[in-house]
Amino acid sequence: MTSAVAGIGIAEDIELLADGVRNGSWIDGTLGVTGASLDALAYIADPVGMLLQSGVAWLIEHVRPLTAVLDQLAGNPVQISASAQSWREIAAGLRTQADQVGWSVRLDLSEWDSPAATAYRIRSESDQQAVFALAAAAQTLAELIEGAGALIAAVRLLVRDAIAFLVSRLVVYAAEAAFTLGLATPVVVGQVTAAISSWGARIAGFLQALIRSLRNLTPTTQTLTTRITEIKSLLTDKAPADVLNRVQKRGEGPRLFRRMSVAHEIAAKYGIDISDLKISLGTVQERVAFGRTFADGSIHLYPRAFHSEEDLARTLAHEKFHADELASGIPYPRDRAEFRASEDRAYAHEDEWWDNQPIRPEPRGR
Repeated sequence: MTSAVAGIGIAEDIELLADGVRNGSWIDGTLGVTGASLDALAYIADPVGMLLQSGVAWLIEHVRPLTAVLDQLAGNPVQISASAQSWREIAAGLRTQADQVGWSVRLDLSEWDSPAATAYRIRSESDQQAVFALAAAAQTLAELIEGAGALIAAVRLLVRDAIAFLVSRLVVYAAEAAFTLGLATPVVVGQVTAAISSWGARIAGFLQALIRSLRNLTPTTQTLTTRITEIKSLLTDKAPADVLNRVQKRGEGPRLFRRMSVAHEIAAKYGIDISDLKISLGTVQERVAFGRTFADGSIHLYPRAFHSEEDLARTLAHEKFHADELASGIPYPRDRAEFRASEDRAYAHEDEWWDNQPIRPEPRGR
């Protein structure tokens, strides 16, 4: 079955993280558990009460440190389930929003056909994919919460059963002491000490394995945090209503090194005067735009501009056009209609310039 996020790079990465949580590969092998109902966190076991009912209250202080461990592993299964469900609902809401973005773009472009419209479509598709990726992240958070909660519940069951078994043995030992009218008490005390030491070590092993398991989730949470940051960058670093962008398909010519010196070389080769422009390399996280002109006239060149010689030459000509318009006194666009008009002018200038200048890129290497 094809995943709902197939083809969406970041979202696919996040779904792989969720798969890793679901398959339990992060759980320490010494636990030998695959999960348990969260209800186990709320289960109340009272070994001390069992001892009292058995008339051997003198053993209570020996067992109480172990029962304290059981209390520390207690939790609120309703709250854990509610938190996981909240993230699932957030994921569902984000998927709905992503679908709405797709429908809105198709409606907007039904009567708009121009290079700027193509740029708008590509940009919107990127936004849609970013929202789908956020939905996958929210779903993964739900998996993390439930997975960790279920493992803690499973370990609590192991600890509870261990204490229950220990108590049953202590009751037997106490009965032996009573049956011998106290003569066997020294032996019983030794048996009790040995049993508590042995089972205490087992319970400590359970807890250490639990801690190792939860630590195994750390790389997952760190990677998820990184992916969410990347998604945030995709959504906030390229809003079409804030900046002028060039977005086009790949051009002809070999791939270039991403350096400002290369940009100057291509500008000189194609006769593009960029001596007065404030040009710099933009963030590598930008995966859609080739170049971007900001309201202060500064220009950022992104990795895609260096995908080919033609791409870089066209991007420089395109963004220089925007900068020249600003320098001539034309105000920076203030709404979507003005952005569309500005991009249409820039693409028309870019195409006319490319068609009429004689230089062409070297063939791409085989």
